Amino acid sequence: MQPAEESGLRELATRLLPTKRSKPFEGGLAQAQLWPGQLPTDLPLTLPPLPGTRTVGSVVYTVAGESSAWTVVLDVPGTPADLLPRWESALTEQGWQPQDRAVLLGPQAGGFQTEFAHIPHQEPSPEIQAQLAQRRAGAPTHRLFCATAGSGSISLELTPQPGGPTMVRVEVDREGIGACWVQAELRESVAARLPRLTPPPTVLLLPAGGGGSDERWSSEATAMTDQPAAALEAHFAAQLAAAGWTRQAGHAADPLSWSAWTVPGDPAAQGFLYVRTTAAPDQRYLVVQLETAASAAGGGMSGIQFTNRIVGHSRRRQQGAPANLPPLAEPT
Repeated sequence: MQPAEESGLRELATRLLPTKRSKPFEGGLAQAQLWPGQLPTDLPLTLPPLPGTRTVGSVVYTVAGESSAWTVVLDVPGTPADLLPRWESALTEQGWQPQDRAVLLGPQAGGFQTEFAHIPHQEPSPEIQAQLAQRRAGAPTHRLFCATAGSGSISLELTPQPGGPTMVRVEVDREGIGACWVQAELRESVAARLPRLTPPPTVLLLPAGGGGSDERWSSEATAMTDQPAAALEAHFAAQLAAAGWTRQAGHAADPLSWSAWTVPGDPAAQGFLYVRTTAAPDQRYLVVQLETAASAAGGGMSGIQFTNRIVGHSRRRQQGAPANLPPLAEPT
């Protein structure tokens, strides 16, 4: 490659890469610095010493001259199943905690949940099963890690390459505007006190989402069943009681069954469960919500204010506020 072509390729890559790291809510772009075949000198973690590792290269994203995110691509001998425990151990020792699927699927781990094992399905043909197995064998393995103290995150992706090493992609985000930060915020809100609610084995549940603020949270769903509303209310009420909620009042009858609860925790909160028969004979509408006294009195943080907290976090980072990440470590 001629020097002019190499320079043009580097310029093109430098301009295209920041489109994946757009600044949240601000519209600006970070500056991308390419490190072909190298690790950045300020990478905030130590990579596990795996023999035969080849560094394909790295990208460092900077804002106002300060590094805010890093991406490293490696070729590492071995399979994802063999390598994952080594990476999990190395990152955990450095203050990063692996997250379960609830974090990856969304910020709300509680509320109405679908039990996919209960959904009727037909076993695919042997040919389709073979194709699915082949696709799964070549699919990347993903893990998300959150900082033990702070809101930074690491995304780890291990992709098998036919006849070759595993491609390891490590993305470190100093901003923390993502699943880790949202989970940390929700742990400080009433959302953390909403338990996971699953339907009876014979009932298909279609979650309809939920949300709220730091003082009020709700979850909604539609149950595809002709069971009486009272029976469904009793089923989910048992799960609330098992989670420590205390029933205060209620009424069990069609077309509406409901119950009111005291929710443990500080500050004190109330919970409500509603199950309503809809116009369709085989559908029931479900709502569970909880709120603190501050929310009932018009206090607390609104949904818009909750979002604005994220905006403020982004602006403070642009103004040079300290990053919530483990101390920088010299790369190996």
